[in-house]
Amino acid sequence: MIALASCATAPELGLIPDRPVVRGIYPGVPFPFEFPQSGETSGQSCGEYHGTPEQWVFVTVETSERCQLAGSYIVFENSKVTHRLNISGHHIVVRNSEICCGSAGALVSVRTGSNNVVIVGNEIHSNGIIPSKTDRHGIRLDGGTYDVWILDNHVHHNSGDGIQFCHGCVGNGNGPANVYISGNEFHEDEENAIDLKEFQGPVVVTCNKMHGYKDWGFSGHGEAFRVNDEGSQGELWSAHNVYRSNAYDVMPFKSAAVSHFLDEDGRVGRGATAVQSGNSALTYYQQFEQRYGVLLRDACDQYG
Repeated sequence: MIALASCATAPELGLIPDRPVVRGIYPGVPFPFEFPQSGETSGQSCGEYHGTPEQWVFVTVETSERCQLAGSYIVFENSKVTHRLNISGHHIVVRNSEICCGSAGALVSVRTGSNNVVIVGNEIHSNGIIPSKTDRHGIRLDGGTYDVWILDNHVHHNSGDGIQFCHGCVGNGNGPANVYISGNEFHEDEENAIDLKEFQGPVVVTCNKMHGYKDWGFSGHGEAFRVNDEGSQGELWSAHNVYRSNAYDVMPFKSAAVSHFLDEDGRVGRGATAVQSGNSALTYYQQFEQRYGVLLRDACDQYG
């Protein structure tokens, strides 16, 4: 059967956390920054905008065409894009929006060299046809991207991965760096919830829910979290994620990453550097705190 999820209405307001994103709330990514919680909308179309740290540009759109968003100090919010959203630049926040119903390589693409990008509180879904041989992803990070936070999103029913990086940069040594993925819900994408190919790291994956991944017979075997065996890989820290109703929960087989899986609520396959829980995980939490100055052990506290 072909599954085509319908385009839902745009998410209601109120999904945005009532706090700035600061060190200690979402740990593990260097150069955290605050962004404004509200402001006057100054753009109603996709394009290039340049704000300042003191005066961010707020953009709200509704479009069925490709949306190219470029520039700096931009808050893209309360929008609906039924095609794809390409992000280029730095200090760009995408929040409280629906990006869906396309047939593109990825619904949200963070383009080469982009940095300090926050993707928070969105619904990203229904890219491509399930089942099919063509991968259509939810979120994709290109080579040379760094300082990216993917937080509190609902990602589902894409014919590839919920999140993928970095297929186009395998072998180049410039995969994504300093990426934090937390508090998201992933389900029923055709391939994986998260597929990590080449990356410099660190990549921190915490407090996500991943469910409903199965083998459709085209690509992948129903792994919710796939740490691939393609390209060079850096450090990976994964903790407190919840896996349900998947053919496989975590598959790091043959991965080159230095990968730590701590207090995971699911099955972790062979190939990880460390798989620990309870008191046995304390040493690794201490290593993370010494290296990054934050408490990974308590990473889920903000979700109550």
